[in-house]
Amino acid sequence: MAAEKKREEKKVTIRLPRSKEDQGDLFVSVNERTYLIKRGVPVTVPESVAEVIATSERLADEASDFEFAARRH
Repeated sequence: MAAEKKREEKKVTIRLPRSKEDQGDLFVSVNERTYLIKRGVPVTVPESVAEVIATSERLADEASDFEFAARRH
C-alpha cells in the first residue's frame, strides 16, 4: 500500500474576542485533530478550524434571534 502524503491545509490567523461570559479557551475538534484556542490573542489555525468557529458563531446568533422573536409573541 502506498503511503499517503498529508495535504497541507491553508492556514489563517484569527483572534477570538474576550468577553465576560467566555473567559476560557475555546476547544475545537476537526477531523480527529483537536485545538485549544486562546482568546484575545492572534492565533494561526487551519482554514477548516476557522470555518468551524465562524459557523458556530453564526448558528449561535441565529438561535439567539429565534429565541428573541419567540419571546416577543
